[in-house]
Amino acid sequence: MSCKFDEIPGLLFVSDNALSIEILKSDAFSVVSLVGYLSKLQVSSGIDFERLIKFISFSPFFIEGEQHQRTKKIFSNMLGKPQINCWQANFEKKIEQVTKEFECTNDSDLVNYCFDIAKNLLRPMLFGFEATLPDDFEIRLYKLQKLVEPLLSIRQLLKLQDELNYLLSCLENCLQNDAESNVDSLFTDLSSETTTNEFSYEDKLMLLLMIYGAKTPLIQTMSNIFLEILVINKEKYFSAGIFDDAYFRKELDKIIHKSAALLHIHRVANKDFRCGDIFIKSGSFVLLDIADQPANSCGAFKSLSFGMGMHYCSGAVISKAIIAMVVPTFFKIYPHATASAWEFDSTIHTAKSLTTLKVKTR
Repeated sequence: MSCKFDEIPGLLFVSDNALSIEILKSDAFSVVSLVGYLSKLQVSSGIDFERLIKFISFSPFFIEGEQHQRTKKIFSNMLGKPQINCWQANFEKKIEQVTKEFECTNDSDLVNYCFDIAKNLLRPMLFGFEATLPDDFEIRLYKLQKLVEPLLSIRQLLKLQDELNYLLSCLENCLQNDAESNVDSLFTDLSSETTTNEFSYEDKLMLLLMIYGAKTPLIQTMSNIFLEILVINKEKYFSAGIFDDAYFRKELDKIIHKSAALLHIHRVANKDFRCGDIFIKSGSFVLLDIADQPANSCGAFKSLSFGMGMHYCSGAVISKAIIAMVVPTFFKIYPHATASAWEFDSTIHTAKSLTTLKVKTR
């Protein structure tokens, strides 16, 4: 698979499955320090990227070591099994409600439906039931995923920082206007194992925004699963013209793997690395092409739908639980749904992201 990074000097594009596995397993490689890059860029350009740097410093995607584990623990506390158990009944009720409201036309968009599901389930869970945010909040937060794209221009980075400022102000207004909750109580309730005094008010806002924004892989993966079921392998998931719920639940992990949003993983070599005839010099940047990788006998790529190893997504448990509830509910209500048109976002190179998936429900 070709992409915009194929012929960039100094960037090694790796499409070999076995080599990708060895690189991901090796301690010779780490995530690229976006914080370090932006800090250097700030000095060389004289442009203030402090707020964007601070936001990135809370993301388990961009950091490693002690800070990574600390932030990941907060994510896990907020999105783990205890939270799912508490919210299960509410989730099921809300999924059925949103799904029944979906059929407003005979040519509706399942990508929008996935956005609505994530919003209706996760907004109350993280911000409170009375949370009121602008209509464009989700889509603008979704676009912050551009931060994972290597080689962004200063203009693009400034635009992302402006978006971050807008989203943080929206979240702050939302929580301040909700008499039933505030960011301190939410943070205390949802991360009881963490000492909240170590975070400033803005820190907590950023953490909540980061965690809420982490639903992006869920939206992408769920949309891709609907495409897999309705288009790519429809005969496999339907029996006698009716969606096979039992088969779906049995094959859930495989379906998630097939529909994984992740296309590329960016790493940097911290020391020289050799694998067979391949030599990668310390300081080199590599981009692993993991699109359409098989879940082989090593099993290494089974988890790449939500990352791998220490970077396995903290939201994987809740994402799988939501997918397992949403898809069967959708086809129970719309058993004769068919896809009529779909399109992927050509501006995103690190994820397989649908911009639209139109369906006819009758």
